[in-house]
Amino acid sequence: MRTITPILIIALALSGCDKKSQTTTTEPVVHVAYPKVGHVKGTYNFPAYLDANQQVNLVARVSGTLEKVEYPIGGSVKEGNALFVIEPQKYKDIVASSEAQVQSATAQLQYAKSNYERMERSSKSNAVSQNDLQQAKSSYLQAQAALNQANSQLSEASLNLSYCYITAPFTGQISKNTIDAGNYLNGGETLATIYDESKLTVEFNMGYKEFINLPQPVEGTVAEIFINGDTIPATLQYVAPAVNLQTGSMAAQAIIDNSKYNLKSGVFVNISIPYRSNESAVIIPLSCVGTSLDKRFVYTLNSDNSVTVNEVTIGEILPSGMVEIINGLSANQLYLIDALTSIRTGMKVKPVITK
Repeated sequence: MRTITPILIIALALSGCDKKSQTTTTEPVVHVAYPKVGHVKGTYNFPAYLDANQQVNLVARVSGTLEKVEYPIGGSVKEGNALFVIEPQKYKDIVASSEAQVQSATAQLQYAKSNYERMERSSKSNAVSQNDLQQAKSSYLQAQAALNQANSQLSEASLNLSYCYITAPFTGQISKNTIDAGNYLNGGETLATIYDESKLTVEFNMGYKEFINLPQPVEGTVAEIFINGDTIPATLQYVAPAVNLQTGSMAAQAIIDNSKYNLKSGVFVNISIPYRSNESAVIIPLSCVGTSLDKRFVYTLNSDNSVTVNEVTIGEILPSGMVEIINGLSANQLYLIDALTSIRTGMKVKPVITK
């Protein structure tokens, strides 16, 4: 049996320590990169819904039998097109009766006026008493009032006759009629609704904090709406003059072109409104930004290949998975891409620069 001398044992032990020391001091290989520099728009995003630019309920203003529905169900109509006819004959009769009353009142006024003027001339020579003159004047004034009343009744009758014929107030899409022809209806009943959807309004609410950061005046600001993967330009046209005390927000409205009629009112969308623009923004992957309590940080590489933690402020998070760094990282600083969970401040690493 061979005997291992103490000197050999010590040498082997020292050799093992050297290997262990070499293993523990090996610097990890990490990938690093310079931030990208690009254009970033700061935007506010709000949930919204689309509404017709104009929407009118077509309401019967008179009572009677609905004689005609003169448009195709669910069709498009043009301004002035005939839509409904409500029993006009009885209103024509009322107009004729009112016209007769006007003619009668006109004749009575002419007689009363002639009589008054005759008595007024005779009173100058004391041919008639003052009492008779006052009576003639009173009859004349009553005849004038009677004619005014008859004209008012004729005007009302003519107006009611016009209400028998309902036409489209503007060009648009019209809903199905709620009452079929042949049914009796009372004044005030809704017959259909007409929508002008050539343009649609985008209805949403924003906070005062967002409002004051927008370019002023906000009217005319170009925004975007997102629906079914499509992006459509929109223009802001209204913000409420006061903050709603119950919601703490302000009602706002934008408008979009819908001349192809491919969008419908009532659809929910998202609207994005730009409030700032940065042409030389520092941009890195969001996955390279760490979080500690309420702080964000990025690992950066020093000139001696040691690691430092930089507290950063993030800006816009981009759809591509990148994020804007507002401060805490410059465009000429290398930052760590991987091995982030095993990195510690002051640790030395072997960097591999990635483009």
